Amino acid sequence: MILFLRVLGWIIVFAIIAVVGFSLYVRTADTDPDRWHVDPLTAPSTGNPNSWRLVPEGMDAPEPDAVAPVYAVEPATLSDRFASWISDRNGTRLLAQSDDGLWMTWEERSRLMGYPDYISVRFMAADEGGSTMAVFSRSRYGKSDLGVNAARGDALLEALKDIERPG
Repeated sequence: MILFLRVLGWIIVFAIIAVVGFSLYVRTADTDPDRWHVDPLTAPSTGNPNSWRLVPEGMDAPEPDAVAPVYAVEPATLSDRFASWISDRNGTRLLAQSDDGLWMTWEERSRLMGYPDYISVRFMAADEGGSTMAVFSRSRYGKSDLGVNAARGDALLEALKDIERPG
C-alpha cells in the first residue's frame, strides 16, 4: 500500500510539472505573423470545432459559419470601427496589417491560461455599395474552444450593429 501511494504521489507530481510546463510554453511561445496572418476567405479550415468564419454573401470560403452584413460605410471606416472594438478587449494585440489597413490579424489571449486565438479580418467594398468583411477566428491549441471563437464573432456583430445598413 505504501509503495502504491508513493507511485501515485510521483504520478501526481509529474502531472503537475507537465501542466505547469505546458502553461509556460503556451504563454511564451512565439507567434509567427507569416503563419497566422491569413486571408479569411481562402485559409483552410482547422478541421476542428475551434474556429468561426464569417463571409460575405455569395463568396466561396471553406466552412463559413455566418454571412457578413453589408454596412453603409466605406471599408476603411468599417476597419477603423473593428480595430477600435477589438483593441478594447483584454489580451489583444495587432499581429499584422496590410499597408491599406483593410486586412489585419489580431492575437487575443485567454485570461486564465493565456491560450492564443488569431482573428484575421479583411474589409472590402460590397457589390451593392457600402462595405462588408470576412473574418476567420481560430484557436492555436486544442480541438475545441468551448465556443469562444463563435462568441467573439457574435460580440463583433453586436458591436457593429449600430452602423447604418444600406437600403
